[in-house]
Amino acid sequence: MRLMPSSPPPVLPAILALTLAAFLPQLSSGATPFPQDLEPISIVGRESSYLYPNFQGLMSDNDTVRLGLDFQRMLRINHMLYIAARDHVFAINLDVSSEQIIPRQKLTWKTKDVEKCTVRGKNSDECYNYIKVLVPRNDETLFACGTNAFNPTCRNYKFVTCYFSY
Repeated sequence: MRLMPSSPPPVLPAILALTLAAFLPQLSSGATPFPQDLEPISIVGRESSYLYPNFQGLMSDNDTVRLGLDFQRMLRINHMLYIAARDHVFAINLDVSSEQIIPRQKLTWKTKDVEKCTVRGKNSDECYNYIKVLVPRNDETLFACGTNAFNPTCRNYKFVTCYFSY
């Protein structure tokens, strides 16, 4: 048996293929990856947190107090902060300085399907309308979608001076 000299493996094409494979997902998606290991701007312990304004939603709502607000989304549009929660969207004017964060507007969107939801075997705490999507459609309209007791629904709401309308 006679050994033939072999040619060296093609290194350059292999390196090129590996480089393309590494960068191809980023090129095709057009998006940059989410930054890793973000550091908080500041950390405040519980004992010092009373010094800062806080938002607790509707303190008159027993379910809110018992279960918490279950914040789902926050969206800033100009000087307003919209907080999507269970059964409500709160609008807070960020230009107003205050010791407490009080909603300037409140949109209540409760489900009418609670009984159907509990009959299907869901926990009653799950049978609310959790607002999951909150997106500005244009300068006058806010698009919102909620779970609606496991019967998802979406609506458009108009910004009208102090109130939401649909």
